[in-house]
Amino acid sequence: MKLKRILALAAVILLLGLYAATFIFALGKSEHAGALFRASLVCTVLIPIFCYAMLLVFRLLKRRAAPTVGTVIFDLGHVLIDFPWQDKARSLGISEEAISAFAENCIEHNEWHDLDLAVRPFGDIVNELAARVPEYESGFRLLMDHIYESLAAFPYAEGWVKGLKEAGYKVYVLSNWAEKGFEECEKNGSFGFLKYTDGQVFSYRVKLKKPDPEIFKLLLEKYSLNAGECVYIDDTPANVKAARQLGIPSFAFTSYEDACEKLKSLGVRF
Repeated sequence: MKLKRILALAAVILLLGLYAATFIFALGKSEHAGALFRASLVCTVLIPIFCYAMLLVFRLLKRRAAPTVGTVIFDLGHVLIDFPWQDKARSLGISEEAISAFAENCIEHNEWHDLDLAVRPFGDIVNELAARVPEYESGFRLLMDHIYESLAAFPYAEGWVKGLKEAGYKVYVLSNWAEKGFEECEKNGSFGFLKYTDGQVFSYRVKLKKPDPEIFKLLLEKYSLNAGECVYIDDTPANVKAARQLGIPSFAFTSYEDACEKLKSLGVRF
């Protein structure tokens, strides 16, 4: 828009100058007045055409300079997969007080995220977390026996991934994910969209988890991806920041509708 205004202003100034010169020469009865008038008429036609051509060239060069998004990389939790573990706890008869205690002392604790790395036995991690809520230990152990049953694909998930794939985009998954959670999703059919993806990197398999930059690098190297031609979608700001620092265009997921609009703003059509 700035270039368009500059060209328009320059054209106006040039034309005004030509017509002013013609007027002055005409008043002076110069023999060049007629030639200047004809030149002014010609420039009135040619200058806008020249300016339009310059804009077309600028747009073409800008389009070539900007990397084209050809790959969409998804996080899973709260993006394609819902995890309403609180609802599962309520269905098991666990009190609201216990649910609050689990959220504060267990689900958000660092030891919980060790489940995504699978470097220690599942039972050991559960024992350590249960020790953090001794007054609700039995309820926590009951929940952990069933917690991954709450994992379910969002209604839009399969259609979204399939639509991108059919539109010609490469689609990958990069997610912090527990092994038992993966097994449950395969069992209950929540991973139906994976058949439309070109590859996946799960933390429990590679013993790395976001926002560690190494897991992003692993995905890029494993599938020979150009960071600048990808777009990464994650609901966790720290993960989005880590991806951006590696040159991967990324944005935070807040809703399906918002994500679709952001993809479209990046030139992704599906």
